[in-house]
This record gives sequence, structure tokens and C-alpha cells, in this order.
Amino acid sequence: MFRARFVFFLCWLISSTLFSQFIPLPFDQRVQSAERIVLCKPVSQLSYWDDRHANIWTRTDFEVSSNLKGGSSETTICTISPGGVVGREAQITCPTENFEIGTDYLLFLDGDNSKEDDKTYRLSHPSVIQSRVYGTFQGVMRFDGEYYHDALTEAPMTE
Repeated sequence: MFRARFVFFLCWLISSTLFSQFIPLPFDQRVQSAERIVLCKPVSQLSYWDDRHANIWTRTDFEVSSNLKGGSSETTICTISPGGVVGREAQITCPTENFEIGTDYLLFLDGDNSKEDDKTYRLSHPSVIQSRVYGTFQGVMRFDGEYYHDALTEAPMTE
């Protein structure tokens, strides 16, 4: 019995490693598929439990400097990312977005997400969009003062 479980586990481990290769999203696909594209800067972060107290999510609040697609006049927008730390408990998720407060970003976003949103924040800020990043970390481009860098390759996007 132990041998059968061990063989099953070994097969699962090998197959999950072989078939979980990362597939890059082309820039054009990100532009076309994202519901919103914004230039923004993170100003704060807060981690919270979901309704069932099963998963931790992190809400990052952004100050929007420009709406490039899908938005109109939002000056604040929030992203929702899996993982985070609440009290003495943590949930580590990979891959995920990592934001530095005060750094400029170009974000490709999905629509407003009422399933995984921060319910307490939504009650006090009902008009603020809480969205997942399209393509997880591939929907995040960081500005280094001269270029926006693709999170996947760290190569500057010059076009």
C-alpha cells in the first residue's frame, strides 16, 4: 500500500513539474484582453481573509495618474492579489504581483471583482474598483524612471 502511494506521488510530482511550464502573454494580448489599463502608483496595502476564512488576499490601493483603457475618471483603484499576512498567519502564493509603494506602474486589469474583494473596504468605498491584474504578474509593468519594465523579462518596453 505504501509503495502504491509513493509511486502515485512520484508520478504526480513529475507530471506537475513537466506540465506546469509558464506561458508568456504577448504584450498585444495584454492590451486587447485587459478591461482596464492604468498608469498609477501604489499608496497602501492591506491583507485580509476571504468570507470563509480560507484564503488571505492583499488589496493594494493605487493613485491613478492616467486611464489609458476602459476607465473614465477614477483617481483611485485597487488590485486584489492572492496571498498575504494577517496577524500571525501567512499565505504565500507564486507567482503573484509585488508592488513597491511610491513606484510608478502600468497595470493591465480585469473587471471589478465582487467575489474576492475586501468587503469592509467596499462598504466604505463603494465606487472604488477592486480588480485582479490580468495575467497575474504579467499584467504589471514597473517604471524605472526611463522605461517600463515587463515583470516577466525585466526587459524595458521601449515602444
